[in-house]
Amino acid sequence: MYKLIILLLLTFTASAYGADVDNALLQKNLEAANTQIEVLKAQVEVMKGYQDNFLATVYWSLGGVFGIVVLLVGYNWFTNYKNQEKESQYFKDLISTTLDASKKELIGELSLGKNELMTDILDQANIKIDREINRLKLKLDNNVNEIQRNLREYHSNSELVCMDVLELQYDKWWLRQNYLLTTSTAVELIEKAYSMKQTYHVTIYLELLLTSLKALKSSTHTLSVDKISLVTKCIRSLENEHEAICNLIKKLLNEITEKK
Repeated sequence: MYKLIILLLLTFTASAYGADVDNALLQKNLEAANTQIEVLKAQVEVMKGYQDNFLATVYWSLGGVFGIVVLLVGYNWFTNYKNQEKESQYFKDLISTTLDASKKELIGELSLGKNELMTDILDQANIKIDREINRLKLKLDNNVNEIQRNLREYHSNSELVCMDVLELQYDKWWLRQNYLLTTSTAVELIEKAYSMKQTYHVTIYLELLLTSLKALKSSTHTLSVDKISLVTKCIRSLENEHEAICNLIKKLLNEITEKK
């Protein structure tokens, strides 16, 4: 029992001694920690000073850089402005020169086009004038042909009228038994009908001439040499187409000539 109590006392004493030792160590550690904290605070203050100095330097640097940037931007703007003025003036001069060249070229092309247009207009006008002249010539030719045709028709009608008149004269002289004039009238009728290429009338008038010569042969009258020559000349061009009646006329002429 005493041993146990002594043991417990020894243990308690040892524990108290150990606790005092631990407290002393803890105190030392706290002091050391406080010292380190103070050192760290000092370092932090130093670092803060460095940081402030660094930030100040950075700010000044940034301010300097910003100022330089502003200066560069301003210089660049000023330079660009001057360059733009120069380029603007250059482009103005270039545009003015180009416009002048284009104007001259356009004026030249317009002049050339005007000349070509005038040439084309003159060519077209000449073509139209030639066409109109040809049309007028054709119209004139047609009018002339029409006039000539009308004249021929008029001449033909006048010849027909003349032939009708001669036929009436033939009938008048026949009734009066003037066979010399009927013979002369018959020759005129034959010549007019032959000139108008009226074969039918030529045949009729040859019959009239033949009848007149027969009557003249039976009468006391005779033909002169001129009249015989006139009748002979008249029937000479008709012998091929009217051979039979021409032969009868020539026979009568011979008989009338022998009658003298």
